[in-house]
Amino acid sequence: MSAAVRLRLFVAVEVGEPAKAALARAVEPYRPRHPGLRWVEPGQWHITLAFVGGVLAERAATVGEVTAAAVRGAAPLRLKLDGGVGTFDGRALWVGVEHHDGLKELADGLVERLAETGFAMETRRFVPHCTIARTPRGAWLPAELTNELR
Repeated sequence: MSAAVRLRLFVAVEVGEPAKAALARAVEPYRPRHPGLRWVEPGQWHITLAFVGGVLAERAATVGEVTAAAVRGAAPLRLKLDGGVGTFDGRALWVGVEHHDGLKELADGLVERLAETGFAMETRRFVPHCTIARTPRGAWLPAELTNELR
């Protein structure tokens, strides 16, 4: 008897190349000064729209189908990293995204459609952001880093 395979899924928007390049330049000086952090590589930077959580592997394609339906016909979004910095519980460091009603509407609609399809959605307040670093398990972001970035 084998255990069911669950995938931890989320739906996200990629950070565009110009913003990615600018953010990479801004982040680079901090990396060597804080080597204990798990720095997210620029190719992995994204803006999460919905956390789906643990999904049976055979239902993963449905997440893609629901996402495609949710974005079909949606107007293109012009998003901008706003330079604001924040943390989640002192363990994840992020850069904010300029307020954009269309992004929140897209995220809310996606969460609603996924829930209607039977996914047990994780409930987190939508904070448009791009995570740039995380702490190792059980650690906190260094106070000198968070103070410097404020």
